Order: sequence, then structure tokens, then C-alpha cells
Amino acid sequence: MIEVEEEVEAGLRYTEETGRIEQSLAVRDCFLWQAGIDEPISGLNLLSFRQRFGAVSVATEGIGGVETLLPFRRRSIS
Repeated sequence: MIEVEEEVEAGLRYTEETGRIEQSLAVRDCFLWQAGIDEPISGLNLLSFRQRFGAVSVATEGIGGVETLLPFRRRSIS
């Protein structure tokens, strides 16, 4: 389910979907879409979890993966 959708600039929009892998591990899939292209031109997966340091638990995010389609690399849009 798309939870965030906004236009970044003319012809380029950002979407974000949230899911859950396990009870304690959530994932956010972030995508850039270009007008006229049927698939995302760039994507980023963020894993959200809690990291324990002794008695303290801290909310943390880590990068699960990043991909930009070859024709759209080195264009300063991802």
C-alpha cells in the first residue's frame, strides 16, 4: 500500500510503501518514478528496528538495498 506520494519536480514523483517482515522489523520501500516510464527508475529499502545497548533500546534504520536503472544513473536525481 502506498502511504506517501509526492511530486518532487515536474515529471518526477516519489512514493513510499511500508510493510513488515517480522514483528520487530519493518521495511520502507522508497521509489522515484519518471513520467512515461512504467517501472520505478530508482528504489531504496530501509529496514526499521530497535537496537539494544545494555538496558537502552534505540530506534534505528538501516539500508537494505539501493538500485537505480542504468539509463538513469549519474543524473543527480537519485
